[in-house]
Amino acid sequence: MTGKILKVGQLGSFIGNIGDIVNHESFRIWFEFVLGSKIQWQNFEIRDCYRGKKKLNPDFIEFANKQDLVVIGGGNFFELWPENSCNGTSIDLSYMNLKAIECPVFFNSLGVDGGQGVGNQAQKNFKNFFNEIANDDQFFISVRNDGSIAQLQEMGISTARVKCLPDAAFFYKGSDQRSPRSDTSIAINIAMDMPHIRYKDGTGEHFLDSIAEVLKELSSSNHHMQFTLVPHIYSDLIFITRLLERLPEQIVREKITVERYDASVLGAREIARTYATCNLVIAQRFHANVIPIALGTPVIGLDSYPQIWNLYHEIDNQENSLKIDADDFSLNLIQKASLILQNPNPIIDLQNSVVTKLERERYEVGRELVPWLSGRLNA
Repeated sequence: MTGKILKVGQLGSFIGNIGDIVNHESFRIWFEFVLGSKIQWQNFEIRDCYRGKKKLNPDFIEFANKQDLVVIGGGNFFELWPENSCNGTSIDLSYMNLKAIECPVFFNSLGVDGGQGVGNQAQKNFKNFFNEIANDDQFFISVRNDGSIAQLQEMGISTARVKCLPDAAFFYKGSDQRSPRSDTSIAINIAMDMPHIRYKDGTGEHFLDSIAEVLKELSSSNHHMQFTLVPHIYSDLIFITRLLERLPEQIVREKITVERYDASVLGAREIARTYATCNLVIAQRFHANVIPIALGTPVIGLDSYPQIWNLYHEIDNQENSLKIDADDFSLNLIQKASLILQNPNPIIDLQNSVVTKLERERYEVGRELVPWLSGRLNA
């Protein structure tokens, strides 16, 4: 697109969450390819604002005005519970704040998430904010394929100028993959956060009992079975410990590996290698479902949050997502895992077709993104 090196500032979460790290790494590869330009990336860590170390206004605005282009996201930044935010989201910037940015702004595959509730004031603030940015050519708006378009429409917001850009982790290829394991291996991701939303009992204790029963049954049916428990954020480790306490001592000693928690780029790559080399992934978190799909590993989604159901609905793969509060959840999970381990080809073929479809969708977004940006960089 241009011979010069572009200075691109990105607002996001760059450390502390495995899924976000994979998403950013995959996104940047695609973005540089589709623009045909070399990019000098600068990070603005949003958690510094959450922790009070910086402020979006003025610190992020000052940062943005040193760039040729600003990218906001990806991530779940259009979550709609913050009642005290000027725009109803965790990116507490008004339309006028954003208009103080002098370069183009690309909202990159953001999640619009009402799963934690949508307050009346937050909804009003968000609708006003979103309508303003969506109708201003300085901003290119894309949301991710997790029910975000439907959430906008449910709120009465026009999506005519909004693109659905698949989450970049769907296209993650990894690097330096390990050789496939000789045993039968299942990687499992479980999540402790938002227990009052995820779990009927408000604690997840019943869910952990169910997962423990599943592991015991799968272990007894295959003496070579191994389980790798995979944390994506620090609180996952607490839940993993509570699960281990429910398992027989022999299984814990002989059949369990706990993946190292390292929420850095290198740690994220290591977890991706684990997903790539196991036979099956069972996962709660959004990116713990998406990354295995990208890497060609069968995955069963554990539906404990609306975003997961929405994800599997959007990729037309509902049959491989199980509601954790169903009465027959444990039995269904055992049966589905056993069938996939016996014959993984159907789900692998299905997931590969999903990625192929999403590649076409991403290509179409790129076709509109490039001329939008070219016109503004050359203005």
